[in-house]
Amino acid sequence: MIVIKVALQGKKGDPIENLEAGVKTCDEVKPTCGGCTRFSLHCDISLPPDKRTQRTKSSFIETEQGRQREDWTALIDVSGEKDVRHKASDSPFSSRDPEPLNVEDFELMYHFMLDDGLNIGSGQAWREEALHLGLEYHCILHLALALSAIHLASLKPSKSSKFEELASSHSAIGMRLVADLLPDLSQENSLALYFATTLVCFVTLGKRSTRGNFLVMADAWEVAWWDLFRGVRYVIEGGGIEPMFGPLGVVLGGEKEQKREMSVLRVVHWEFPLRELEEFISQSLHCGLESYQDILNDLSRCFLDTYGTIDQPVGGLDGKFEVVIAWLYRMSDDFSAQLKDEQPIALIILAHYAVLFNSLEYVWCLRGWARYVLSTIKDLLEPEFANWLNWPLEIVEQAEALR
Repeated sequence: MIVIKVALQGKKGDPIENLEAGVKTCDEVKPTCGGCTRFSLHCDISLPPDKRTQRTKSSFIETEQGRQREDWTALIDVSGEKDVRHKASDSPFSSRDPEPLNVEDFELMYHFMLDDGLNIGSGQAWREEALHLGLEYHCILHLALALSAIHLASLKPSKSSKFEELASSHSAIGMRLVADLLPDLSQENSLALYFATTLVCFVTLGKRSTRGNFLVMADAWEVAWWDLFRGVRYVIEGGGIEPMFGPLGVVLGGEKEQKREMSVLRVVHWEFPLRELEEFISQSLHCGLESYQDILNDLSRCFLDTYGTIDQPVGGLDGKFEVVIAWLYRMSDDFSAQLKDEQPIALIILAHYAVLFNSLEYVWCLRGWARYVLSTIKDLLEPEFANWLNWPLEIVEQAEALR
């Protein structure tokens, strides 16, 4: 083992042996060891011991005025644990070299923080509060990077494979971390879990579905989006943060709603179609009519808040996020079970809800989902019920033409 003496302090003119010194182990990297590289010394490690030169004060870096630098240990970590060493394949210390910067993740985070097209809800809440919490709860950071990668994949088709792979990797890690944390829900971690579970929902919507997943139900290959959305509800109700945000709150809606310009006044005549559907349900012999009535009444209130009435129309092409999503938030387990059983009335009600969901397509990860839901329901319904899809399909097509 070879040791070198590194001068730490001294006055100009002092002999080298009088300087305070630190004894450091040489890493024996050839032709120039790491210590000599850091301190700009002449390295004679490769020479036989009898030919090595004695270091003098001329070996050290001096300022323009000739005063020797003081206390190198304050400027450079000389422990050998964190230094960026001179790399050599034969060095026994090469395993200590720090990993290179992950530029791909920096690109994703940069995009998440600065691209206004990606933001969901209140940009300030996501960029400040959520990412700050992410320093402690890494599931938030992984899911934010996953969402950013999905968005970039849609913006840069030539690099979509790369970004989709990054999204898949980060979302898998993030979802695992969320699943591990959910059983320990408390007031202390509830806000972090709120952001995390919300991100899970948006990541899932952004990925798109390739199978029978249409928000509330899915086949054995996927988890239904509504089941993931229940994680948000579980955190809000169990973590005690509802007074802070309401059922969905400003994190999901506020700022985005204020900035949207209502450039198109769009009148949607929803009252007659929903009244017809109510009459059809009341005359039906299917079981579970009470749950159908309750869910349809709630749907009517969402239409009223979004489009007003025939006499007093309000709103435009875009709906209010917190109003539309709240219908899914309040959906009962009974109605969810009826959808999963592919009950015709339940599917028809969901098809009418697709009109409202279509009004949220200003959120990039929701684009195309209303059409996809309607298409899937059309494939599931028997021909005798197909006419109940005419109005929802017509309204969605009109909206697509206006956009």
